[in-house]
Amino acid sequence: MADLQAFIAIDKNNNHTKELAEHIIQTIKNDTYHPDMKLKAEDTSGKWPYLESHLEIISKIGKADSISITYNNKNLESLIKNNELKYLTLQHRDSFMTKKQAYAKIIGQMHRIDKTTDDRRNKIIATLEFMMIANKNGYKTKTIAKCALQVFCKTDNKIWYDISFLLKEINRIWK
Repeated sequence: MADLQAFIAIDKNNNHTKELAEHIIQTIKNDTYHPDMKLKAEDTSGKWPYLESHLEIISKIGKADSISITYNNKNLESLIKNNELKYLTLQHRDSFMTKKQAYAKIIGQMHRIDKTTDDRRNKIIATLEFMMIANKNGYKTKTIAKCALQVFCKTDNKIWYDISFLLKEINRIWK
């Protein structure tokens, strides 16, 4: 998979937009890629992975379609099925790292979640999924909540304040 996603919107009732779209596709195929590289179309009938995200086209009858962007947690399925992590995506907390380094790992992941999700609900879901992975790697929910608060303080994005509060409540209930 390459790092290129191109979306071309057309008016299905207008042949000119169809022709223009086909011209754009041919230009991308013929003029923007090295001849030895293969450009392939993604199956867009459901979700498909793109970097650390899942993309999905949401069709709306009578309205323009939209694209849903959700976080792609590669370990979630194996964690739920086998209680095992399939991929090493986060350094274990008990490895030789300082508290500051551990916080940096979590904060970095939260910034990735922030950039690879498109709405409040998806950010909360992605953070809770990440919390499961982090807990499995020895990180405490309390620490993750503190990191979310730091992200809020740095970005002024209120969702991270709300997530921090939610994680603190989860930590209180699970104690």
